[in-house]
Amino acid sequence: MDTTASAQNEFCPFLGLSDDSRSLMAYISPQNCCHRCQPVMAVKLEHQNNYCLDTTFINCQAYIDEAGKSLPAGLRYKPDRSARRSIWMRRVIGGIVIGIILLGGWFLMQKVPPNLALSETPGSPTGPASATFTAQTTATDPSRITPPTTVVPLWGTLVPTSTLTVSPFPSLTPTIFTATLTRTPTATVTKTTSPTLAPSQTPTEVPSRSLDVPIGRGRLYLIHRVSGGENLNTMAEKYQISIEAILAINYTLSTPIWADALVVIPLGVTSPEKLPVFEPYQVTENNITAEALAQQLGCDAALFKYFNDLADGEKLKKGDWFLIPRNGQK
Repeated sequence: MDTTASAQNEFCPFLGLSDDSRSLMAYISPQNCCHRCQPVMAVKLEHQNNYCLDTTFINCQAYIDEAGKSLPAGLRYKPDRSARRSIWMRRVIGGIVIGIILLGGWFLMQKVPPNLALSETPGSPTGPASATFTAQTTATDPSRITPPTTVVPLWGTLVPTSTLTVSPFPSLTPTIFTATLTRTPTATVTKTTSPTLAPSQTPTEVPSRSLDVPIGRGRLYLIHRVSGGENLNTMAEKYQISIEAILAINYTLSTPIWADALVVIPLGVTSPEKLPVFEPYQVTENNITAEALAQQLGCDAALFKYFNDLADGEKLKKGDWFLIPRNGQK
C-alpha cells in the first residue's frame, strides 16, 4: 500500500519496502525496512508491532537518532536459518552414508577371487565323477597362483555304523495314578465402589492450541469452527468486530459461510486495514519443529513463530491449531 497523508499519522514515515520508501506492508512483515538508517535494513517484527506500525513511532530510537546512522543491532530483522541448516545437515549425512556404502562395495569386490574356472575329471565307472576347481590368475607372480583343489563328493561311499533292532512286542507296565484332593478355603471378595465425581466436579483441561483459544503475541486471534445457524453477522456481533475485518484476514474464506467452516477472528479489531492474512492449519504429526512446519507450508518461519507465539525450535503436537501467515493481499 502507498503511505498517504492519513497513514503518516499511524505509521512511521521512514518505514517502507527495500526498493520503494513510499510503499509498505500495513502489517508486520520482513519486507518492511527502515529508510532513516543507512544502509536500508529490515526491521525486527516485534519493533514493527510496537513502534513502526503505531503512533508511538516517535519514541523509536532510530527515529530519534540522527538520520543516516546504522540501524541498531537490537532492531534488525534476523531471518530464520535453522531450516536451511537442517537441510544442509541432511545432505551431508546422506553423502556420508552413500560414500560408506560405495567404499564397502569396493572392499567386497577386492576379496572376490578372479577368473574361477571349473574343470571336471571323469571318475570310475561305478562312482560319480569328482569335480576339480582350478583358480586361474593372470598375475605373473608365482606366489599368487592357487593350487587346484579337489572336492570329493560326500555321497561316494556309505559305511554302516550301527544296526537298529526293534522288538515287535514291547512290554507295557500299567501305572495307576492316584490323586489326593485337599480342600482349601477360598477368600471372600468384597466389592468396593469408588466415588463418582459430579459433572461439575470433573476436571476438564482445554488444550492451549485448540479451536476458540486466543493465539498470538501482542494482538490476539482465534480460529473458530462455524456451527449451524451462524453467519458473518452473528460472528461480528459475538466478537465485537466488523464483517470487513473477518473477510480481510481470512485467506481462503468463501461466502456464504457454511457450517464447519474455519474462520480466523481478529479480536478487538473493527478496521480491515493493518491486518495480515491467515490460513488455519491443524498439525498432522508429533514433534515437528516450528521451523520445519513453516518450511513445509511455504511460509516465513519468523512470522509463523511470531504470530503463534512460539519459541525457536519448539516442537508441535499432533492436533494443535496454528495460524499460517500468507504474505501479501489475497
